[in-house]
Amino acid sequence: MLFLAKESGHEVTHEQFEVEEDGVKGHMDAVIDGVPVDCKSASPYSYKKFEDGSFVFDDPFGYIPQLSGYAHKLGKTDEAGFFVSDKVDGSLCFAPIDEYTIEANPPGPRITHLRDVVNNPEPPSRCYEAVPEGKSGNMKLAVGCSYCPFKEDCWSDANNGQGLRKFFYSRGPVWLTDVKREPRVSET
Repeated sequence: MLFLAKESGHEVTHEQFEVEEDGVKGHMDAVIDGVPVDCKSASPYSYKKFEDGSFVFDDPFGYIPQLSGYAHKLGKTDEAGFFVSDKVDGSLCFAPIDEYTIEANPPGPRITHLRDVVNNPEPPSRCYEAVPEGKSGNMKLAVGCSYCPFKEDCWSDANNGQGLRKFFYSRGPVWLTDVKREPRVSET
């Protein structure tokens, strides 16, 4: 993606530039034409969220605080954005975040909060509630939970204490939290 940006005449600097905040290191993807940019490849569903701007209200992976942190460290808090590629059809878009979003996400307080969560002996509350899986009455993990490495710990009480059940649909694996009607697909 950065190659394409360069070839189309954009100035690309700060590739994999290392930044550090309170002992946490990160590597930003680049600055394109003076704007801090994070490159993402996305499924068509996620790509649409970047393309229409709704990612600002639904950021389950914390991309906005990460990019805002890079912008803060560079002292470029007026604009930043995501250079996104749809991994199915190759479409490209630029999804900006404005100065208000960047200013609302300074890196220091988030790092302090996450350290407190990690160091607390009590697990944090769940980030997302279960959502319906079609019309079966079954409930599944929200997208943000499905990628979390702690989902099985967090949801150990699912399915009446049996824990999560993972079913393989044609669209990929689905983690069910409450099975009312047994799916007709394989389970692991």
